[in-house]
Amino acid sequence: MTRQTAPLAKAPVRQSEADAAGLNPQPLPPSPNWARAMPPGPDTRVKITEAYAAHVARDAFFWAWPLVNMYNRRLAFSKMKEHRYVGPLLEAPLNGLTMLTDYVNPEERNVACPNQDVVYGLGLLALDVSPVVIQVPDFGDRFWVYQIVDLRTDSFAQLGKMHGTTPGFYLLAGPNWQGEVPKGVTKVFRASSNTALAAPRIFQDDTPEDKRAVQSVLTGIVMYPLADYDGRMKSIAWSKLPKVPGAPQVKRKRVGCSRTSFSMSFRWCSPMRRRYLAKKRATHSCSLCSLLPKTIRK
Repeated sequence: MTRQTAPLAKAPVRQSEADAAGLNPQPLPPSPNWARAMPPGPDTRVKITEAYAAHVARDAFFWAWPLVNMYNRRLAFSKMKEHRYVGPLLEAPLNGLTMLTDYVNPEERNVACPNQDVVYGLGLLALDVSPVVIQVPDFGDRFWVYQIVDLRTDSFAQLGKMHGTTPGFYLLAGPNWQGEVPKGVTKVFRASSNTALAAPRIFQDDTPEDKRAVQSVLTGIVMYPLADYDGRMKSIAWSKLPKVPGAPQVKRKRVGCSRTSFSMSFRWCSPMRRRYLAKKRATHSCSLCSLLPKTIRK
């Protein structure tokens, strides 16, 4: 793996971005009246039935599952020492990411209901170890979005075509980081947890021409610890990464998408994205949107 660097001028922060930052501080403060809204203690008049207890247990599992799942992913990525492809999957060290160079392989089973018209990347963040810098190259008119979520899988960074993000360097920091923001960083996003995930999605036409054209922007999608930041845009030739066979995939019965995976994935099938696809005269092939009535998909 080789990295090349090139100077990149700092993009000016537009007034609309400054206004948006003021309306959406990071992390979000609690409601000023939340303490008064909380009850002083358990209501002794309420009888906790077995059915109610079972419902509370299901709710606890539902809300705790993302935290456990995300931290398990962090533990798995902590054992990865290099950027490489393992079977249909990708690997990256903590606080780094690896990009695919084409659509998700149908044989992979680690991501439920992936988009079918984007090139994915993935990286796990250990923000208690170090803040990270994530690069945004110039995507031109191409649709793109970086999904960046905390331990609860709540998004804490707005990076994408729909946000009007400009090319540059963006800093992702944990809740307790108090360091100095280096010159040249366009914006700082602060997570509410020290574990996070970054998953870029870059649109790609299903044509040989666009599959070749997208490679030049993919090389500029790089994430690294703050100590490696030098104000110069880095690049990685993802197509030259080592490839090793993966473990045999366990065949599972396809039972469709759960409501959770449906709602999480449908958020990224935004009207702006679909309009972009229509402009490019490309087919919107998202498996989730295809399940909806046409009146809802518009």
